[in-house]
Amino acid sequence: MRGILAGGVMALALCGPAFAGPIVVDGNLADWGVSVGDNNTSNFTGAAVTGTVLDKTLYVTHEDQPDLAGDAYFLDPNYGGQNYDAEFMGVALLDDVLYLALVTGQRPDNGLMRFSPGDIRIVARSGKSGPVLAIYGIEVGGGPGGAANANALTDAGAPAGSTYTLASNGFTLSHAYNGRAVGSIWRDPDWLLDPLPPATAVQLAASGGTPVGTADYVYTRDAGPGSQHAVIELAFDRGIFGHASALDIYWAPSCGNDVLEIKDDLPGRVPEPGTLAVLALGLAGLRMVRRRR
Repeated sequence: MRGILAGGVMALALCGPAFAGPIVVDGNLADWGVSVGDNNTSNFTGAAVTGTVLDKTLYVTHEDQPDLAGDAYFLDPNYGGQNYDAEFMGVALLDDVLYLALVTGQRPDNGLMRFSPGDIRIVARSGKSGPVLAIYGIEVGGGPGGAANANALTDAGAPAGSTYTLASNGFTLSHAYNGRAVGSIWRDPDWLLDPLPPATAVQLAASGGTPVGTADYVYTRDAGPGSQHAVIELAFDRGIFGHASALDIYWAPSCGNDVLEIKDDLPGRVPEPGTLAVLALGLAGLRMVRRRR
């Protein structure tokens, strides 16, 4: 697991008791025990946490820089400041539902040149150090950037996802809507690499892969006055990973300036034999995790 307190003061806070109630996919992370504060008014109070909180298994990694840092500020593995900052990733498991929350400095008021969020990449393995069974991608979306595009994105209505063309320095050259719906989940899709070393797979290509479901999904893209953060929150049935017993989860801006990962310690779900038989017949559907408001 990666989660180092590096550089400036953290812009998020772990509050207790965490997970006192159900997790609601609404972009508000209070039910994760996380408080998002602009201008470094709140802080993480400890190192990254792994453990069980009430009836939920929780995995957290965080690495934040000062909220007002400019492009020359070092992130990890590259530079970029708040406009590219990947700040918090949390994963919770409740029964067969996998919940994922991300906090980032990439929000539409960065403008097109700096606003190009990557997509979520999940590697399914047979055991923590076992062979890769499949690689999954979740379409984050984002849009072209700019304050006019600041309203939240959700899975409702299946809005089109986003593909970004980048310059060699990581700046966004252009945006195009693609054929992947926001929140859609794909098995073994094609990936685009970021242009900065070490070049990694961070953005879904516009085609390739097999659709396996759609997450209950929200991306706040908050461009309100003074806001330095956007929140991505989603939930889906982790049974889509089939036989996988370990999952590695990654997220980064499409330029790869920063990255968060929870790796080699997140258990997958091994289906019951009866469930496998139903899956083999193609009769099992994804249990929809509906948003409660």
